[in-house]
Amino acid sequence: MYGGIGLQTPKGSGTNGYVQRNLANLRPQRVDFKELNKSLKGADVIKVKKANPELLLHEQKRKVELELLKLEDELQQAGMSEAEIEESLQRERVQMMRAVEDGVLRYDSELEKKDSHQLALEKERELARFEKALSIDKNAHIAGQAFDQELQASMKLERMTARAEQEKQRLLAAKKAEKAQKKAEKLRAKAEKAKKKAEAKLEKLKAKQEKKRIKEEQKAAAGGDDEKKEKKEK
Repeated sequence: MYGGIGLQTPKGSGTNGYVQRNLANLRPQRVDFKELNKSLKGADVIKVKKANPELLLHEQKRKVELELLKLEDELQQAGMSEAEIEESLQRERVQMMRAVEDGVLRYDSELEKKDSHQLALEKERELARFEKALSIDKNAHIAGQAFDQELQASMKLERMTARAEQEKQRLLAAKKAEKAQKKAEKLRAKAEKAKKKAEAKLEKLKAKQEKKRIKEEQKAAAGGDDEKKEKKEK
């Protein structure tokens, strides 16, 4: 024990009683993101080996020729003449080649799966699906921008401004919708009032016509009674 620091006695501690520095302790070091960003800007972006479409098309055409050889053997065994066989093969070759070039006809095999160009093409499609799923824009991506604190701060400010603008537009749209709803309710009430007024007017007109009809019937009945009296007097 020295200066109040350390063990009072080294007995049973497995040490010699002296204060020593822990050599196994590593102090955390601060990462300089600016320097790291500079180093990342000069770094090469991971590149995916592009597939050679000409070699893939050549492989498909080679498989077409193999199919035509099998067809030629079958036609020879069937007893067809050489001219007919050649004509049939040429016709099938044209149709199959056109289908291969259009992508309608496609041959798969174990050898094709081991081909480096085919593997590269499958890798490109896989990466394209992954980027589409995560909404990654390769053209807008800049290597090392995630470590640029100033850029991230400005991007955060832009996102906050955009969200505030969206909220403002949403509130304006809600106010416009509320205003339009009130206007529609007023128009509905006005239409209902006009409907009731028209119905009342129609009822009055019907009552007036009914009165007129009753009056005419009474008048006609009174005229008939006068004629009967005149006949009796005569």
